[in-house]
Amino acid sequence: MADITTATTESSQSNLQPSISHPSLPANVPNVHPNNASTTSPESSVSPESAFDYHRHKRLGKLPKVCPFSDPSRENPCTTHNQPRSRKDIIMKHLLKMKSKNDPSHPKNDPLWESDVVKYLLQLLPPRYDETQKREAAQLSAHRYYVKRIKLQDEKADLEKEKFIAGQIDAEKYKSFLIGKRRREFLMEQSLKARIEQEIREENERELQQILEQRISELRSQSNGDFATQSAILELENARDKLASAQMDVRRYREEISSQSAKVVEFFANDSFLSSDRTFLQHHEFRWPTNPSVEIFYVFATFLSAPSGWNGQIRSSENIRHMKRELSEYIEGEKALVDEDEVHQLEGIMAVFNSSCDMVRLEEERTSEMSTEGAQKWLDEQSSLWDRAQRLFHDRFKLNTRPPIQLVSLIDEYADMWRGLKEAEDGEDLARQTAQAAAEGG
Repeated sequence: MADITTATTESSQSNLQPSISHPSLPANVPNVHPNNASTTSPESSVSPESAFDYHRHKRLGKLPKVCPFSDPSRENPCTTHNQPRSRKDIIMKHLLKMKSKNDPSHPKNDPLWESDVVKYLLQLLPPRYDETQKREAAQLSAHRYYVKRIKLQDEKADLEKEKFIAGQIDAEKYKSFLIGKRRREFLMEQSLKARIEQEIREENERELQQILEQRISELRSQSNGDFATQSAILELENARDKLASAQMDVRRYREEISSQSAKVVEFFANDSFLSSDRTFLQHHEFRWPTNPSVEIFYVFATFLSAPSGWNGQIRSSENIRHMKRELSEYIEGEKALVDEDEVHQLEGIMAVFNSSCDMVRLEEERTSEMSTEGAQKWLDEQSSLWDRAQRLFHDRFKLNTRPPIQLVSLIDEYADMWRGLKEAEDGEDLARQTAQAAAEGG
């Protein structure tokens, strides 16, 4: 049985491979030897670095659906299929037909027949990678991602920083141009800036209190009992007291909401979690699976699907698409905070899940060839695997060990604290403005 607590992924899968070129392809793509496009097997030594990039070009739309022999630079170019077609198979059928003939535009001894582009057009699907190639492809994908983000950062981050400083964009927008160390440093700077701004506000309020006290003392020393002076003193004292009371309310609510936030976290984790320096998954000794399997598919499903849908069709295409989107968003968020060597590990998580999904899909397709008894046995096995994954999830994370009414009460208490804090902060702003006006008017 697969170990769901194995260290971060070592085996991964990716359909991305480096590019090749041909007269009909973009000029900035390097050539590789045609033989590298041949069918691979588990024993093949062809690496993703030298393999033909079938999927990547298809996704990016860089492979034109025209006959490769139609290049105008050729002595006798093809003229029947020199315009892009809607489907690749049209070009494939054309090439197969020409290959069986002795056509002057498609000579049988032309080296172009051995090129990668022709092999792509004649190929229905590329060969699957073996495990070594999957790891290499994942490393290449992670490297491409990191290089792309670093290039974006180098090209735009300084300009966007100027916009951020000028107030033309917000922190979230500027943060999207940063990656790795620079992003972490920016987050630390923002946190430090918030603390400094809070300290400055508190210092300004202390100075305002001192100004009020000083002004009250001056008026008292100058007072001869006249009504105007006494009224001014009362106004200043009232402003001072209201400001002090508002500040005390804000401090009290902040302390209470901090305590309430800890209660919310501890509702889903034990008391030692907050005092540790570990993530939620690390604290519960969970590591993402590294080896794909049907069983591992259900482990991922407990994290990527809402418990309210666990009784539904967890293997449906719609559910799988939703789970892949959830995992992709989680990984993208994590990738922006790590360095290049960790990007590969994160992409490996996605690769393991994708491979596990493929395994489930292939097994489910085979049930159509089984007897009714055999298909039912397979379904029963899947139900057992899914039940076991749910039990392991609940045993590890203890997310369902308290009555929902406790969570309801906790949410209401937190909401009351949050609303109270907002009201107190508004009251503090008003009291500060009143006190400032009283001090300046005095």
